[in-house]
Amino acid sequence: MMKYYLPICIFLLSSIQLNAAERDTVLNAVYSHPFFYNVLADKKGSIFAGTSEGIFRLEGTKLLPYKKEEGYITLDKSGDPVISPDGIKNYYERKYLYLLPFPELARDEYHAGSEDHFYICSGGRIYIYDIVPYSYSYANYSIRTISENFVGTYSGIYYGGKRLPFPIFTDGYIREIEGLAYVCYDGLITVDSSMVKSSIRDSVMMGIKPVNYTGVVQFRDVCLSKNNGSLYLSSVTDLLKMQKGGVPFSIYKSRKKISEIVIIGEYKDKLYFSDGNYILRLDIPNSKLDTLTSLSAEIVDGSVTNRNIYLLTNEGLYQLDTKNEIENLTPLSQAHTMELISPTELVISTNNGLFRFNAVNKVLTPLIRGVEFNRKALFKKGDLLQAGSINGLYTIDVKDLDLLVSKNRSASDEAKVPTAVLLVSLSALVVVGVLVFLLIRARRKLATTAVQLSELSVDVLDRDKIEEFIRANLATASLKSITDHFNTNISHVYKLIEPEKPGTIIQKMRIEKLIQLKADGKDINEIAAATGLSVSYLRKIKNKIEG
Repeated sequence: MMKYYLPICIFLLSSIQLNAAERDTVLNAVYSHPFFYNVLADKKGSIFAGTSEGIFRLEGTKLLPYKKEEGYITLDKSGDPVISPDGIKNYYERKYLYLLPFPELARDEYHAGSEDHFYICSGGRIYIYDIVPYSYSYANYSIRTISENFVGTYSGIYYGGKRLPFPIFTDGYIREIEGLAYVCYDGLITVDSSMVKSSIRDSVMMGIKPVNYTGVVQFRDVCLSKNNGSLYLSSVTDLLKMQKGGVPFSIYKSRKKISEIVIIGEYKDKLYFSDGNYILRLDIPNSKLDTLTSLSAEIVDGSVTNRNIYLLTNEGLYQLDTKNEIENLTPLSQAHTMELISPTELVISTNNGLFRFNAVNKVLTPLIRGVEFNRKALFKKGDLLQAGSINGLYTIDVKDLDLLVSKNRSASDEAKVPTAVLLVSLSALVVVGVLVFLLIRARRKLATTAVQLSELSVDVLDRDKIEEFIRANLATASLKSITDHFNTNISHVYKLIEPEKPGTIIQKMRIEKLIQLKADGKDINEIAAATGLSVSYLRKIKNKIEG
């Protein structure tokens, strides 16, 4: 029996008649021998395959002999799998060809599913998928933040799958408060969800308004105070206050000026926030500010419960009690965002995966390994938790978190290397070490040749090439178009242009082009077509540009 293990790929499984809800699949294995005719599930949910070497029952990726008869299988009156005397009469519609190699090829496809696996039989092969307890959407988009109705990406803000005309990126939270969505980026806009919904099919969306403010403020978060009904906003340098429909004004300026203000949360009549590694408290009724304590590292996120304050740094999770004493709960690596799923359980996203922490037993467990999640991209509504990564949006039912943990444990157990394999590996390392030593001298002789070859190298991606591409495609340029054109990834683009961001560069070039075209006497429609800025947005900023 020949088994091909393929690279792990994640696919969206839109509708399987299983007890499980809509979930993703991960291709686990492909069998090409014996020849597979079809696959089906009996009334009890057991999976059977008809092959050239008999009927097999499938348990996960295992093929267990069931009967020796060859051919297509069907179910008899008692529900048992038997060989169909007339071959296969009814096959499933070609519903899941998009999961297979060369999906454009029309061919028969038979499928069946269990709670944990999904099987597709086509072209004599059987493809076996693991069903994972989450769904996956916005593939290849870097998800920056999530709210109830909006998804913010590095390539635009989306409502119901439709892109808002501006801003072209977000670097802060989107908070939906009493019918308005506050979108934080280098500026701040409000979006009336009801108006956007009614105009979503129009060329110009309604209900989008910029919030006026004085000075350069890079907004990051918005919080509604239950105490006085005011809005509190954080930016890179300030904590600000604003009445609904009013203008923000600063009530605290950062002492650090190198890290953004983080709103931790409100409890009773106190608003807690951080400035670098300092934890501060605002007494809302009398506007009194106190510095409570500090950590050794910058605070990147936090949350308030009835009893404690949780504080997150890149290197660990901490707890601040009512006596302002700090407890180190667990070490972490490259952590940046947390979300409370209960008073004692948190989900933490990092550059290396998604984790759950139980504050009662102090246990940290992995949920999704090896995925780079984005900062400010965790959101919980009801039982659904959404986590944004650099290449898509994960949606997990909180009730399935234990299942995710158990699958990770099973994968870890299967990945353990036998002792004999370790010994062979160590021996191989010794041999490799000797070979490396012998090759060091030869390497020096090749140095000149290497330099010559490097001089011949062309088309190395750099900032200039990225900016050249943006200028040439200004109307449609986005982070996704950059990565697609240069066949690279988001992280590499950011490293090449840091400390700036792709969205910032695109917007800057569009404004420069706008000013140039306006000076040339071009009308608003010509400017919109050349810059990619909507007509409605150009009208909104008309006075600023002319000023």
